[in-house]
Amino acid sequence: MSIKRRLFLSNFLIAVLVLSAIFISILVDRIGTVDPTSKDTNLFYDTINFMQTSKGEWQKTFNPAQIIADMKQAGLQNSSLSFALYENDVLLDTIGDVPSDILLASAIHQHNLSHFVIGHTVSYSMQIDEYHLILTSTAYEQRDTESKINLFPLFLMLVVMIVLQLINRMLFQSIIVPLLSLEDGLNEIRDGNLSFRIQYGGKDEFASIGSNFNEMAGQLQHLIDAKQKNDKGRKELIAGISHDLRTPLTSIKGYAEGLTKGIATTSDMQKEYAQTIVEKTTDLEHIVNQLFLFSKLDTEDFPLSLKMVDMGEMLMQYIQNNVTVYKKRGLQIVSGDIQENAIAQVDVAQLRNVFTNLLENTVKYGAKRQNMLHIDCKNVEADVHITFHDNGPGVAPDKLKKLFHAFYRTDNARNNPRLGSGLGLAISRRIIETMGGSINAENDCGLKIIIILPRTQGGLNEENIDY
Repeated sequence: MSIKRRLFLSNFLIAVLVLSAIFISILVDRIGTVDPTSKDTNLFYDTINFMQTSKGEWQKTFNPAQIIADMKQAGLQNSSLSFALYENDVLLDTIGDVPSDILLASAIHQHNLSHFVIGHTVSYSMQIDEYHLILTSTAYEQRDTESKINLFPLFLMLVVMIVLQLINRMLFQSIIVPLLSLEDGLNEIRDGNLSFRIQYGGKDEFASIGSNFNEMAGQLQHLIDAKQKNDKGRKELIAGISHDLRTPLTSIKGYAEGLTKGIATTSDMQKEYAQTIVEKTTDLEHIVNQLFLFSKLDTEDFPLSLKMVDMGEMLMQYIQNNVTVYKKRGLQIVSGDIQENAIAQVDVAQLRNVFTNLLENTVKYGAKRQNMLHIDCKNVEADVHITFHDNGPGVAPDKLKKLFHAFYRTDNARNNPRLGSGLGLAISRRIIETMGGSINAENDCGLKIIIILPRTQGGLNEENIDY
């Protein structure tokens, strides 16, 4: 039951209880409690009034039988009242059980008094000539002229207050318990315990609050974890940049000082020093360009020029353009299973950069002898799979997932910055993901890089294709 409904029902019940208590108190105050003795006492006085009213008629033509009939009609039967009609001392007729005691004798012989009371027995005497009409009640309660305090309404209000207190307590508990649980959760989050979750089994508004709180805690934990991961990556990025920039800068400084201080005395040495400075400057330029491209991709501020491309034809042309160049560098490129009509929407220039990064890595880290790279392109269901598979030593299993991290390189590569900046595969992954695909690495008698791009159905616009 919702809290809103609970509050409505509790307020409605409180109103009903209060109104019932007021109504009962008024009713009790007006009619009093049910008391048979007071009922008979009232009947006793009502009958006296009847006798006094009828006395004039009875005196005109005194008829005992008529008097008995009138008294029966007054309601004496089936009550604690009785009636006796005497002529002098002779009993003529009765109604009910007439007591024969000293009280009746007093009522007959005392002409100046009309009421005679002994305990709960009372008699009223009326004389008409030589006749005595005596009314008797054996359940008499003397009427007290002083006001009495009726404790029943006070008792009723006390009961109502207790019931209201119980209702308020139950309602209070149903609200305060989940509030305390929510407070505990906030304190746990404040203290850094992001794994804390609220456990609440109710089905009211607090159920959704607890669920939202748990979802918030989960998202906050995810953000904190991502921030810590980003902070760690940023530190590694800065460390990698510092390391990769320091080596060529040191070389440039050393050779520049050699020129300025006259260490290179001959023209050949001066030319060699200058050429080395140019090479190191080129290395610096490459690192800066790679870092700039990576930062643009990382901030998603790198627009792509997407076109519909037949990946099979593009790969065949790319291989033809590069097979001779890389053969001179010791890498044999082999065209494997390259299917046609493998249509994907890509940025041709950036995809060529990805392919070049993979070829460069194979030259640097592939087989020392007879270095070979097989390239395949296939349609696999709704995707295009492009595979670069070398015959090199592969990568340790625990390092496969790190290949596409920024500035990740093997220890030997880190000690030899000429082997690369460590940004090539990270840039390649960002480019592929920006185009809606994915790139992964696995060991299979060498290292296999698998690029997966979403396949596009339909024809090509050849005017927009630039291989």
